[in-house]
Amino acid sequence: MISTTLDEEIAECQEQLAHWSQRLRDLTRRRALVRIRDDWRVLATLPLDLRGDRSVVVEALAQHGGALQYASDELRADPDIVLAAIRPGGTALELMHAHQGLRANRSFM
Repeated sequence: MISTTLDEEIAECQEQLAHWSQRLRDLTRRRALVRIRDDWRVLATLPLDLRGDRSVVVEALAQHGGALQYASDELRADPDIVLAAIRPGGTALELMHAHQGLRANRSFM
């Protein structure tokens, strides 16, 4: 009987923790987007999970293609992300920040 009550309380706490963890992630992401709108270089200071968030990186790339150097390896290997780095008036210099595997891909280059 006592263990059932404790199990229920633990389950309730786990649900609340999951909710607040997600809420914290959402707020952290929103804050990152606001900060990036002020200065794309903020991307360099963000945790890896946010540097791997497509919308966060695209926001930074919209301001400056050099933001690609701060994106996660996974996104630096994404052809669409690399092209986004070049589009806003960027140059081929941004390509040096593309993932090595993508730079070696002759069909992309």
